Amino acid sequence: SITCSVLILILLVFGRTKLHRLWTLLNIAVFFWGVGTTMISVVTDMPLIRLGWLIAHVGGYFIAILYYHTICIFTGITNKRFLALGYIFTILATLVTLFTNDVIANLGLMFNSLIYPQATIGYIIIYLSWGFIGAMASYKLFKFMNSERGIKLLQAKYLLVAFVSGFIGGGSVLLPAFGIALYPMGNFATAFYAIIGTYAILKLRVMDIKVATTRAGIFSIVYIILLGIPLWM
Repeated sequence: SITCSVLILILLVFGRTKLHRLWTLLNIAVFFWGVGTTMISVVTDMPLIRLGWLIAHVGGYFIAILYYHTICIFTGITNKRFLALGYIFTILATLVTLFTNDVIANLGLMFNSLIYPQATIGYIIIYLSWGFIGAMASYKLFKFMNSERGIKLLQAKYLLVAFVSGFIGGGSVLLPAFGIALYPMGNFATAFYAIIGTYAILKLRVMDIKVATTRAGIFSIVYIILLGIPLWM
């Protein structure tokens, strides 16, 4: 949540285009994912744990489709039908999760420390569909890289590493819901995504975001993220 806040702030201050607004929304979704998973790890009251899972899942749902939409605008190749279906799925998944008990259900203890839902049929369908949307976004970006050269190719490489690491790392957090006893350390990859994204903006002007800063400013931001946050914690 903290590292994404830095990225959101940069995008809000220096972003000017539809692409920048979409990436801002994507990072807001990641921010809420972070808030939800933080609640799960620090609170002990069951209603608050359930609320944390609701916040994390709803934020997480929008990550996939906003990731796909962002890549569509970045590459200039948009599948409008797939995009529309993706948004419809995301909205329906959000409504089902918020207003029924068919998704966040049967909360139980995992790793002697964390409370997890147990995957239902609805949960499985949503998870697989969410993963498919994210995989299509990554494939679209990878395919785009094969036809590009120069700075645009370098920007695409940074975005692919950032998005894929964050997406897979965040997605691995939910595997215990399926009975897979993988401790959710992959969640740190979402912070890694935000750090790479911030660096790519400052160093490569990725997505044509021009930040008025000096080398000293770049180092200050990077060191605040990498050293300041752990020290503060």
